[in-house]
Amino acid sequence: MVTGETVAKHNGYRAGAALMAAAVAVGVAAVGAGTADAAPPSAFLGSWDGHGRQVVLAKNGSATVSLASGAANVEKWTAKWGPAEGRVDLSFVKRTAQHGDTAGFGVAPGKHWLGRLVTVQGYTVLEFNPGLPGIYWCRPDAGRAGVCGA
Repeated sequence: MVTGETVAKHNGYRAGAALMAAAVAVGVAAVGAGTADAAPPSAFLGSWDGHGRQVVLAKNGSATVSLASGAANVEKWTAKWGPAEGRVDLSFVKRTAQHGDTAGFGVAPGKHWLGRLVTVQGYTVLEFNPGLPGIYWCRPDAGRAGVCGA
């Protein structure tokens, strides 16, 4: 017999499955992230990528950031970064390119993102919070494993 409770449970499972599928489609890890210990600044150096995004942190404290939503909506920024108690503080300086509708990115000169290293599915990844919490930025090995999106 199908009851209202059975339908509610079934619809709840479907909604949960749809939410999980949507999260995976945009590169949000479906498993909880473990916090890595405070990291030295050198741990953050180099290129961190994900589906439609890249940040490159240089030794001299400069950075470049690229954010995209589809092929037509792209912003590129210069930024500066530095250590912040085992994390990284990224400060946006100047937009260097903009194509399409990028209003939803929420980036502006002087905006700060605080990054930390976390462990997801056995890989160390970079997460910016505030900024893009739950969206991970990977080194190539984790990116190939699908941790950071398509």
